[in-house]
Amino acid sequence: MAQVLPKLSPPPQPPPSLPSPDLLPALTGGMWLDDGSGAVQPAADAPEFTIDGKAKGDAPVNARFSTCLTSGQYFEVDILELSSSCFLGVTTEASFKQGYYCKGLFFGGNLSTGSALVRQAFGERFEKGMKIGVLTEFEGSTITVTFYQDGRCLGPAFVSKRLTDKEVFPVVQASSDGDRFAIRFLESAPAVRTREPKGGGVAHPAEGNWALQRLNVGPELGEFPLASKMEGEEVTLKVEADKPGSFHLSARVCNHLRMVTSSQPDESLAPFDKITPGPVMSTMMMGPEGMMEVESAISTGLESVHKWLAKDGTLLLVGPAVEMSFVPKVDGEEGLPATEVELP
Repeated sequence: MAQVLPKLSPPPQPPPSLPSPDLLPALTGGMWLDDGSGAVQPAADAPEFTIDGKAKGDAPVNARFSTCLTSGQYFEVDILELSSSCFLGVTTEASFKQGYYCKGLFFGGNLSTGSALVRQAFGERFEKGMKIGVLTEFEGSTITVTFYQDGRCLGPAFVSKRLTDKEVFPVVQASSDGDRFAIRFLESAPAVRTREPKGGGVAHPAEGNWALQRLNVGPELGEFPLASKMEGEEVTLKVEADKPGSFHLSARVCNHLRMVTSSQPDESLAPFDKITPGPVMSTMMMGPEGMMEVESAISTGLESVHKWLAKDGTLLLVGPAVEMSFVPKVDGEEGLPATEVELP
């Protein structure tokens, strides 16, 4: 007689793993959409996508997240894999197209419209492992986009006119097969909304973009005929903190003048701070005679300044035979935020 074996129950299965709570809003609210290239491969169980099957050539592949943004909403994109470069930001459904035809408000180290440079060196070049935050705020027909890079607030990048009242979405512009990104939406945005220096802390008041208002030279600091020599053009100065106490100064007349300097408080110079300039490096273009005179005076002056003061909307750089007075530059191709770009 055959032996009857007892019927065995299958072993209990472990409960399905749940995604990180930080990712739940993205998982339940949307997915990554392809631009028609067929190269955006969304993950089945996470708010991620990978580029696979990109066509040859330098045109990027664009991926749009399907969840629209509300005013004050903040999201972060993790750069999980990156071969070369990428940009990310916001776009509209109508502006979301293949390659460089995609238009939006983008950050990837520089600021871009998706096909054209807007500002150089707004932040650091993107690398694998970086976390990029994006805050969008709507007021009437205007959108303000503020970017964060690895926790550092870079300040408002765009204050742009919206050409339509259509919904706005997160977008990534990738360049290589294997690039991989993930998105998450946070319940609240960081409290900081103004640009922070590298390494944290409070930005030095001299940081930013300036326009030269007055130039005095010589032992008696006589006023230089700046307006007539510049023929209606501006002399601009950009001050960027490299690290606490170290700054990059970039002036533009006919050429670009660049200098690295250090600064620290000095009671004997108060209310000024001491500044120790390095050598001025310059491009070598020729310009009108009057403008070249201005450039020579500024180049010589920058190398001789020994104190500076940024206060009440004015930046003063002073040396034994030079005094340069700057006022904030808030528009044009060096100004921030960029206000000349429109969001279609």
